[in-house]
Parts: sequence; structure tokens; C-alpha cells
Amino acid sequence: MDTGEAKRGKVLEVGGIKLVGREREHFVQFIDTSFSTVPLPERRSRLGRIFKQATALWTEIRRPEYELIVFRCFGRFIWRPDHSWMLNALRWLMRVFLRLCLMRRRTQAQLVVIDLVDEMTIDGLDLWLLERCDLYFKRELSQNVWTTLQRVQPPHDEYNSLPANPRFRGLADKFRPISIGITGAHLVELQERETRKPDAVRKRYDLFFAGAVEHSTVRQAGLPWLEKLQQQGYTVYLSTRRIDQQQFDELLSASWLSWSPEGSGWDCYRHYEACLAGSVPVINFPTIQRLAPLIHGVHCFYYAVEGDDLFQIVRAALTDKYLLREMALAAREHVLAHHTCNRVGDYVLAESLSARSLALHRDPASAGRSDLSYRAASAEKVNP
Repeated sequence: MDTGEAKRGKVLEVGGIKLVGREREHFVQFIDTSFSTVPLPERRSRLGRIFKQATALWTEIRRPEYELIVFRCFGRFIWRPDHSWMLNALRWLMRVFLRLCLMRRRTQAQLVVIDLVDEMTIDGLDLWLLERCDLYFKRELSQNVWTTLQRVQPPHDEYNSLPANPRFRGLADKFRPISIGITGAHLVELQERETRKPDAVRKRYDLFFAGAVEHSTVRQAGLPWLEKLQQQGYTVYLSTRRIDQQQFDELLSASWLSWSPEGSGWDCYRHYEACLAGSVPVINFPTIQRLAPLIHGVHCFYYAVEGDDLFQIVRAALTDKYLLREMALAAREHVLAHHTCNRVGDYVLAESLSARSLALHRDPASAGRSDLSYRAASAEKVNP
């Protein structure tokens, strides 16, 4: 294979978090464009690296060897009061620069967008992306996709007029659900600590919850029912303050059930962390479309936020500890198979291939497939 042939079938991933590029460095080039969340002492050196990355992106995005460009959504721009005006201005300028870079991409390169933000709707700049991409993977994707487009609909139009609008009619079909994906750090940490199977871990609590509640009415509504469980003699670990990750993981492992209500978004790390730690999550009914969803009574328990459903679901679940052990094992296997960042990356590649063939027209002796096409086709489908 000559040098030009060897360069084919590559992916360019652009954003703040590596998803598709995890463990695929041999054919995925990742360019990190984030800098605003870096601690102040490290920010100056990080800024220098980001400008270097930006220069690289300006060049890389035009290269012919990239069949697929994976781009993070812009999200709603928020002027952060904890940042200086200069840093906020740089964040805004970076968005302008990224848009200019996308305008330079080769039209032959497939473009997919990854949106992992908490909000169910999209902003104007992401509508610009949606109109130009082949697929748009959104974590908080409304079950009615038109709701996701509600914020960007033309002013003064009725909500139900979107499907008839020529500009919006074909956009809904581009959306795909995606899970938040448990990070490698969480996964390694949990696996190293859980050397035994989850069912061998001694359980000290019937139910566990630790986290902030002020930003979620779902959490606020559920707290009295957890307190009532405590009053009836159930061992409930309940804290409305954040605790460090190690203690959090240990308490997950030591609990039969973990309450995992939605916070800023419905899909959250806690759902999957509980499963990996050997605890069965108890989650309010989903409000979004999901990738490889956890199944009620198999991997988790869902409850209605109305009335005492949370209270009744927890009490019923705790009557059968053998079932909880079986569910914990099934949930762990399910998350490892579908919701690690690596598996979510497989899903993005496979869906991208099915939307538009990434094969480069090789000579007949090459079996007609690029390296990327082969990898995407062989990646296990994670959307049941």
C-alpha cells in the first residue's frame, strides 16, 4: 500500500472531550479546542496550546484523507461571571473561528455533530450545524423531535408549523440519540476497586443518594419519600451535599438501590456508575429518546414523579434481594456493552457509515473498502 493509500479512511474529531478517538488513535486525529474550564494557574500555558491546536485545525480540516469529521456542538453561549472579560471574549472568538474552519471543510467529508449538553433544545449556531451535517447525535433528544427545535423556530410561527416549513422539514431525520458515556477514569476506577463480582460486595444500605437538589424539582419532590423510608426503618444513605468521588463510588457499591433522579438533564453519569458499581438505579421515567436504554425490571426501576410511586417502587424492590443481585449483574454487563465512551464511539461510527458510505473507491483488489469503512462496519451495533 502506498503512502497516499495508507492515509485514507481517517477521522478528524474536534471538541473538548475525546469520544470517537478513544483507543482509535491509529485512524482518528483529535484536536482539543477547549480551554475555559482550566484552573487559572494553568490557563496561560493551556491557551498557548489551544492556539497551536487552532492553527492545526485550520490546516487539518482541509486534508483529503479525512472521510469523517466529528464535531462537538457549540451549545448556548453563556458569559461566565467567574471568568475575566478577556477569557469570555476568547471563548466567543473561538466559536467564530470554529465556524470558519467548518466552512473550509471539503464537501466530500461527512460531518456528524455530537451534542452532550444538558439542554433539550438547540441554539441558533447549532441549527446552522444541523443544516450542514449528515447526522446530529443529541444526548437530551426530546421524544418529540420538534420540541428540540422549538427554540430555533421562526419568530411568530406556531409550534406545530415546523413540520410544514421547508427549511425544517428534513432536519428532524438527522437526529440520533446518544448516551453521555461513562468516562474512562470512572470506568477504570470502578473496575479496579471491584475485583470481586458485584453480588459478592457486602451491602450496608437499602438505598443511596448524595447530590445537590436545588436545581431539580424532581429531586426536591423525591426527598420526602426517602425520608419516609428512613422513618419506616429502611437503611437509607441520604445527603444533599456533594461527596468526593471515591466515597461516592464506595457507597454505590454498598447499596442495593441508588436513587438516580434527573438533574440538569435526564441522562447522567449516575445511572451508569450505579450499574458498574453493582447497585440497581431507581430513575424517574425518561423524558428523552435513549441509546440502548436500561430496561425496567431488568437493569433498573423507573418511577413516576407524581404521588408516592417512588416510595412504593423502592419498597417493592427491596422485598427480593435475589432479583436485585441478578439485575445488578445484568445492568453492569449492559453498561459495559453499550455505554462506555469506547462503545458509544463504536455506535457513532456505525451510524455514520449507515447514513452514508464512507468507502473510498479503491481498486478491485482492495475489496472496495477503506480502513475506516471496515472498522465502522465491524463495530458492534449498540442501538437495539
